[in-house]
Amino acid sequence: YYYCSVPERPSQRNLDFIRSLKYLGFKVVQKTLKKRYDATGKEYFVEKGVDVALVIDMLGMAYKNAYDVAVLIAGDGDYVGVTEEVRRLGKRVEIAFFENNPNASTSLVASDLRLSTDHFISLDSIKEKIKR
Repeated sequence: YYYCSVPERPSQRNLDFIRSLKYLGFKVVQKTLKKRYDATGKEYFVEKGVDVALVIDMLGMAYKNAYDVAVLIAGDGDYVGVTEEVRRLGKRVEIAFFENNPNASTSLVASDLRLSTDHFISLDSIKEKIKR
């Protein structure tokens, strides 16, 4: 599974990437970026609904016994609840994410998320092997 937000009119590069993922066997769950305006009237876009869709699928499939191991590529502490529940259901949960922020001295992975899972995979340590 791959969860993402895309513009209303995705670029050819976006379309090609999604097509490639589907070709590789991923189920792609897409949400449309939502347009917002700041106090000055400047337009910007926000991702909405991707995390909820991921959590619903992760829990639903765990309850249906559709997988043994969930690998979540995320660093957000908001996923702690779902990782704990999925583990309570007897599933193994691993997270993979970039550990270090090159622009700061803090980790990009929430410590409570890291502690709520069975295993952490540092993408920093394998990025040379997986980059295109």
